[in-house]
Amino acid sequence: MKFKTQIGVSVLASLTVLAIGQSSAAVLGKWQGDKRGLPWVMLNVSSEKNGGLSGTAVFFILDRSEDQAPAKILGKQEMQLVNPKLEGNVFSFQISNQQGQVTMNPSSGETLVFHMTLNSDSEGLLESDNRKLQA
Repeated sequence: MKFKTQIGVSVLASLTVLAIGQSSAAVLGKWQGDKRGLPWVMLNVSSEKNGGLSGTAVFFILDRSEDQAPAKILGKQEMQLVNPKLEGNVFSFQISNQQGQVTMNPSSGETLVFHMTLNSDSEGLLESDNRKLQA
């Protein structure tokens, strides 16, 4: 009797891990949000051996001049995703803003929280600080 209970728990645990892995697959890969026809943010999301998520966010610094010249990329900052997770169709993560590296928030030491609602396999809505960006 004890042996059957252990097998049942083992199978249940395996199915739970498999289901979590399958749902995380929806967010894996490269996501890009554009502004003025240029990349503004790029998320690279990957899976870890333990089933968790990891990745990077690349924020592009754009020329903000309003003249007639085409916009251009002035630089970029790559940062590690902190505590990335997928719950339902919402992918959330944090980044640590050190020395004002993220231009939309020039202060230092703050943790910025982002949520991306996945609308399809190739489209999501990224939100932070009441800003919405198509990714």
